[in-house]
Amino acid sequence: MTFERVINGINKYINAEIYSTMNDWQEIIARIAVSRMIGNTDQLKQSLTSNGFVKTFAIIDDSGNVDVDGLLRDLKTQISAKGKVTIALPLMPSLTFKAEDVDVLHRYIMEC
Repeated sequence: MTFERVINGINKYINAEIYSTMNDWQEIIARIAVSRMIGNTDQLKQSLTSNGFVKTFAIIDDSGNVDVDGLLRDLKTQISAKGKVTIALPLMPSLTFKAEDVDVLHRYIMEC
C-alpha cells in the first residue's frame, strides 16, 4: 500500500481515537508533535526507505510501499500475546492498546 495512504489512515486514526482521550493542552502538544513528524511526508518516506532497520524487516520497499497487512498482523499477534500494551509519554495520558485496536487502525488505513 502506498506510504501516503498509510500515513493518511494513521492520521485519521489518531484524530478519531487518540486526541479524544486528551485534555486541550495535551491535544495541542500531540497535534504539534504529529504535525512535525508527518508534515513532510516525502522527507519521512525517504528517511524510512533508507533506514537499515526498516529495510531489514521489510516494512517498506524501495518504492515506498508499506506491507500494511503483514505489519499489522504481526503487531496484533504481539499485542495479543501481551494482552495489552501501554505507552507512557511525558505530558501525555498513558495510551493502552489491545489487539482489537489494531483492527480499528487497519480499517482507518483501508478507508483512505
